[in-house]
Amino acid sequence: MASSNLLATQRGAQTIGDDYTIVVDYNGDGAPGRGWELRDGGIAGTIITAFTWDGAQTTTTFSGVSYVWPLADAAGQLESDGAGNLSWAAGSAITGTGTDNQVAVWSGTTTLDSSANFTFDAAAPLLSVSSDVDITLLSTENITIDGRTSERAITLGVMEFLHTPSISGTRCVRLDVDINSQPDTSAFVVEYIAKALAAGELGEVISVDVNTSTATGGAVHALHVTKAGSGTVDVWGMFAGAGVKPIQQSSGTLGSVEVALTTSDEVAFNDVTSSFNSSASDATLWAADDDFVYVGDAAKFGVLEFAWNTVASGAGIKPGLRAHLWFWLSEAKTSEELREWAKSVKGIDPAVYLDAVRAGRWNQRGAR
Repeated sequence: MASSNLLATQRGAQTIGDDYTIVVDYNGDGAPGRGWELRDGGIAGTIITAFTWDGAQTTTTFSGVSYVWPLADAAGQLESDGAGNLSWAAGSAITGTGTDNQVAVWSGTTTLDSSANFTFDAAAPLLSVSSDVDITLLSTENITIDGRTSERAITLGVMEFLHTPSISGTRCVRLDVDINSQPDTSAFVVEYIAKALAAGELGEVISVDVNTSTATGGAVHALHVTKAGSGTVDVWGMFAGAGVKPIQQSSGTLGSVEVALTTSDEVAFNDVTSSFNSSASDATLWAADDDFVYVGDAAKFGVLEFAWNTVASGAGIKPGLRAHLWFWLSEAKTSEELREWAKSVKGIDPAVYLDAVRAGRWNQRGAR
């Protein structure tokens, strides 16, 4: 049957190949509709695609799903009610502009924006934030930076902080920790695995390198500990557990004595620093044999090495030195208390602990 004859009838069909049939219904056979249908099989086969109009509203069928179109055009977007009935709804237009490499963020419910403070370079790749960053964690969350799954192949740290102040008193990294009455709370914990170290190899848990190339004075504290408040808790500048050597000092080059004082009564002191640093063959170090000589360093509680080098000052006089070594204790102790302590320590003679000369200080005597 020719297509022209088909369209002229009220209802007709045209078979396409062996499987599909086009059915034309031109307001006939007692059912509303003007249009065509593509069916799988004969005239009664499954509708695959269809277009019908009942004189007022249009229905289309695609892949067996029918949609009833709205009667008029309108602005917006088409939405289905889930039963195939289409209607116009206001569209949620997205507006805004962006810049290459800047990360897009929502500046409103329908607006995208970007900022030069938040960029991503896909070629690097590198995510850059040049502004304040606030991260609020839930009670069971943490932030993990994984530098172990892919073993490190650069000498820079997993995290690198670059800090140059423009005012005094700035901090590169600041930890503000409130233990909230929870004991055994740590502000900084390092779990350092050194199982594979061999003889002669060195590992450093915390390494501090102070560059003083243009300094003309001042002081640098690699570790600075202070105590605030009137609580009775003990604050230790450093605690070394059993089997840990608390400190190692590498010997440096012996230089000049920073301060040397002599006294016979510990009331009046004479500055003899220049005499101690003199290379002259005849330099008076103290006026009387019973004088005390205090040799010290400006560093507090530092390691002090002292070399005594002299020759005979006269016939019958043997060069030598009887040194009185003294140190400050963290709390005042009597000689009796120190002698009792020394009895429990192998290698210390309790007899050297004589009477304390003033609170908080004790004299330990020994020939050197």
